Amino acid sequence: MTTFLADGTPDPRTRHREAPHITGITWDVPGEVMRDEPIARSDLDDFAGRVEVLMERAVKWTTQIRDLGEEAYLLQEPIQIVVEEYRDQSVVARFPEVEAFGEGHSEPEALANLKLAILDLYDELAEATAPTLGREPRAWWRVLDRLISVA
Repeated sequence: MTTFLADGTPDPRTRHREAPHITGITWDVPGEVMRDEPIARSDLDDFAGRVEVLMERAVKWTTQIRDLGEEAYLLQEPIQIVVEEYRDQSVVARFPEVEAFGEGHSEPEALANLKLAILDLYDELAEATAPTLGREPRAWWRVLDRLISVA
């Protein structure tokens, strides 16, 4: 907001602290001398395109799971996971450390599918012998063996 001096003129110290905005056909940029320039249609189209790209990105957050949904398998500590929700209403829950994921139409469904994927991976790796596993599966097994105990 522009403030005014005692003589009624705009205070130049506050003029540039306003948020940038488009007014009519002028562009006000904070920290710069205000200028009256027409906004090019291509600039507006570019801006609209960038907004559209941002809207297509998933909304991401982290959370923890504290159990695997099976009484026979106990977690020794919570697992940090990433949840991604997309505009098409699909949700993906990922445990990046072992490259496991679950998908669904809601967060609970994606989490339930992730838990099943983790259990399937654990059982598959537990049955394999160490020499037959590649480098990544051996790393996944070390993580899962540390996190999960069988009751």
